[in-house]
Amino acid sequence: MNKNQLRNTSIIFLLISSMVLLSIRFELFVSPSSTASTTFDAIGVEGILKSSVRPTSIIIRYTTNNVTKLVDKDGFYYQEARIVLRDSLSDISETSEISEVDYHEAKISKSIELDFEPAVNQRLLYGSLFLEDGSLGDFENIREILIPLVNDTSVYIMTEDAKFFRLANKTINYMPYVDNLSKLKYSKYYSLGELFDSSSDVLISDSGINIPSYETTSAFNEENSSSIPKSVFSSRYDFANRIQELDGTLITSNDYGRELLKMSPDGRVAYKNTDVLSNPVKNSMTSSLVIAYLFIDKFNVNNDVYVVEDVVDFSENGTNGYTFVFAPRIDGLRACLENNEVNTEVSVANGKVYSFKGIFRSYENNEDKPADDSDDYIFNALDVLNLNYDYIKSTVKFKDNLELFNKISLIDLVYVYGQDLSYTPAYKMIIAGKIFYFSTLNGEVI
Repeated sequence: MNKNQLRNTSIIFLLISSMVLLSIRFELFVSPSSTASTTFDAIGVEGILKSSVRPTSIIIRYTTNNVTKLVDKDGFYYQEARIVLRDSLSDISETSEISEVDYHEAKISKSIELDFEPAVNQRLLYGSLFLEDGSLGDFENIREILIPLVNDTSVYIMTEDAKFFRLANKTINYMPYVDNLSKLKYSKYYSLGELFDSSSDVLISDSGINIPSYETTSAFNEENSSSIPKSVFSSRYDFANRIQELDGTLITSNDYGRELLKMSPDGRVAYKNTDVLSNPVKNSMTSSLVIAYLFIDKFNVNNDVYVVEDVVDFSENGTNGYTFVFAPRIDGLRACLENNEVNTEVSVANGKVYSFKGIFRSYENNEDKPADDSDDYIFNALDVLNLNYDYIKSTVKFKDNLELFNKISLIDLVYVYGQDLSYTPAYKMIIAGKIFYFSTLNGEVI
């Protein structure tokens, strides 16, 4: 297949299956302004842990040729899957490593697949399920969780390094949300292997999904630029020094600079408190995670959903702690920074935040042109591959289109925060290990 054939295939593919129908109950994309405000304080410790881990996408299979992929904006599907997953994993009778072939055979039947990109740290998953660390087995970071919904009572796990495990239990899994969705119209997805006889099982949709872009401004203004530092420093604020630099950066410091907060006009925040390293106190990873979330909440003026994606142990001056990496979700989509920089990072030691960095932007959809009423063409994944064929080939070497498809290991919808200070909906593609972002609005590389 040459480049022109790929273009023709893309056009034909647009015509072969149904468009997306969004119902009230299963609405996938809404403006953040329509979402009720929820702070971490309001949902409590249990609520924080339950919502701390979320898949980046959810795949539902009814049959081999009847597959859909969801952006679980409100978390309905994952919270139901989470209950099923916890119940199943609490009653594991046997854990065994299986072959990749066996894993893919398990996908043939009706099932729900939870995809994590980047892969979720196993300790974070255990904590969010209120399971004892290591109770499922000593896995590496988890990339996929497959939950069969008929006949097979097992749960399957694929790790980041492509190892596959079967966790056997005695109960057949059941999810009403999945059954209810089957009665509605939904977007059909097809694997590259099914369409082009590729070795890749990455799914692509028959159509583009209309997702709004968001212009942003700094989350900080004259009003909250004083209330946020007061919240961070608490009773220490009265003794803190406060200065504003020429570029507008607000600096609040205490104890001769040992505790310091910087809030930049572009919404970037940096905080460090070296006094935390004294007076050692033992804290668990889950309690430290809650502390990290409550600190994020001080700056989270949009009430965005923040998902924890990784945790690493750190040790400094004889004090041990945890560093957590977070990324916000906008309309259910993972928000990435253009240069793959970490969005939000919090280090916790001795029951307090030791260091913090993040970026916070306020955003609104264009009310004059609702996304679902737009007449603009929305690019699907094949459109993007066709439009950027030469660019991709100059970066990733392949001899023909089939080899290109074989090298694709991920196609996901995300938001990308770029130099234009906006959140742009994009396809994140991993091709031969390289990450690409392509706008869904114009198909161009970001």
